[in-house]
This record gives sequence, C-alpha cells and structure tokens, in this order.
Amino acid sequence: MSSAVASSATTRRAASFATAEQIAHFDHALARMEATLGDPIAYSQAGRDFHVTIFQASYNFILARSIDVIAIAIYANAVVATPLVIRRQAESLPFHRDVLDAIRAGDP
Repeated sequence: MSSAVASSATTRRAASFATAEQIAHFDHALARMEATLGDPIAYSQAGRDFHVTIFQASYNFILARSIDVIAIAIYANAVVATPLVIRRQAESLPFHRDVLDAIRAGDP
C-alpha cells in the first residue's frame, strides 16, 4: 500500500471519527506549520504532529503504523532543506488546510 493510498484511507477514517480534542490538535499543528514556514526543522515537527493526529483519529492500528514511513519523508525534507523544499512546504499548506476542513466537517 502506497503512503498516498494509506494517507487517503486514513484521512477518510479520521473525517468519520475525529474527536473535538483531535481537531484542536490539527488546528494547533497547522498553525505551527504556518508559523514556522522557513524553519525546516520546526515545520517538519509540526507537519509530523499534523499527520500523527490524522493516523490517531483513524482508530485503525494498521493504518496508524504507516506514519513511520511518512515521518521518514517529512524529516528527510528537513535535513535537506533546500529553497525548493521550503517552497514545496509553503505550497502544501493549502492542501493541509483542505484536509483539516474536510475532517472538521466530517466530510471524507
């Protein structure tokens, strides 16, 4: 299963099962991502927190284990933070916002 497929399935489940507390965690992680854009390490930590919360909100142990693969990619971007990586982080923010909005609405 590719990380894109796992992430999509996980997001659908998170939209169905996320609690108010988890949505608050999403809000906080996304705000940190926005605030730390340009600081690859801090941005990556916030991004990982955002994705961990998606996997936790899925309440599916098998899907939740996929976060390890995604975390490797997130941290690799932090380590090799070129201007291109930072630009792609900025470009990803609207997509993260869309995911959060869909989860908040319970609309997978």
